[in-house]
Amino acid sequence: MEDLEKDEIIVKKFGLCPSQDDYEEIKTLFLDEIKNRKKLKTLSLEEIKNLGVEEGCGDYLRTLCFMIFYLGHVEDCISIWEAKSIDMDTFCYIDVGLTCGGGYDETIKYISDKPKLSKMKSYSEKCFALEESDGFEQFDRERLIESFENFYRNTF
Repeated sequence: MEDLEKDEIIVKKFGLCPSQDDYEEIKTLFLDEIKNRKKLKTLSLEEIKNLGVEEGCGDYLRTLCFMIFYLGHVEDCISIWEAKSIDMDTFCYIDVGLTCGGGYDETIKYISDKPKLSKMKSYSEKCFALEESDGFEQFDRERLIESFENFYRNTF
């Protein structure tokens, strides 16, 4: 099944902005997709082809990231950063704002005492400082949600 098909299925099942009741199921799908993406990175193109697996364009993973962001559990910033850090493609298409589902200040506070996440903290602070210098607030959760809603409204 292609990424776009899986993407459409989960949006139809949970809605783009899911209920807290669906958190555990979405989180399981998300962690499984991270594991699958990481495993694919260890295989050669021939091995991937022989398995009949399509790596996909990343829409499915990005949608799961958004859903986890939307549900707003600050501790999920770690798994979203992990997804963002899988490779250069995921680093580009998973917005750093998605790591702040629990709020920007709460996320920075949560990761501040975690040395393994110093790169995430530094990158987040730089990105949001740039946005602020462009006239945006440091982090605007509603603006990010609206951006995703507009994208998906035009996709399905």
